[in-house]
Amino acid sequence: MIDSDQIIPEELMASSKCLVRQNEIEKHIKIMTKEIEVKLGKLNLVILTIMTGGLIPTGIFMRYFKPACELDYIHLTRYGNQTTGGKISWHRRPQNKIQNRNVLLIDDILDQGVTLETAVNECYNRGAKSVHTAVMIKKDIIDRQGFQESDFHALELPDKYLFGSGLDYKGYFRNLDGIYSITKSQKLTKP
Repeated sequence: MIDSDQIIPEELMASSKCLVRQNEIEKHIKIMTKEIEVKLGKLNLVILTIMTGGLIPTGIFMRYFKPACELDYIHLTRYGNQTTGGKISWHRRPQNKIQNRNVLLIDDILDQGVTLETAVNECYNRGAKSVHTAVMIKKDIIDRQGFQESDFHALELPDKYLFGSGLDYKGYFRNLDGIYSITKSQKLTKP
């Protein structure tokens, strides 16, 4: 883990490019939400956000989703505050309310698909009737390690390291107003 004073925001931003502005992200999530309403709106869903990356996409989704639903969260990660994935670590598993219920998992990104696959399997293991998946970003990856596809996605972006709008860089910058990719390879922390 790094301290916040070790990250140099100016260097990070100078080494990055904005791929999608926040208003475009919200427009695409709204379109995805309407598609989910049509296909799943009558299922009395339990919406599970996958923390922490799914927090912002779920917040946007919930503003536009009109059918009755319950909202909860699960917390698992394979990245922690790193830029590459490792072993899955659970912080909060699905609760009993999902037994015999239809679940919609919302996450920030479909990258290698390992986190999403683990979350779906755990929901079924806990008795979910059906499990559907929605992500803000589907990375353009041909052969993933886990789930190959999500049921719904708002945007498809290149296979680059992405951050902002829920996605982090070493635990930081989830709050950026847009999605960025690092364009230059350089050390971005103070020695």
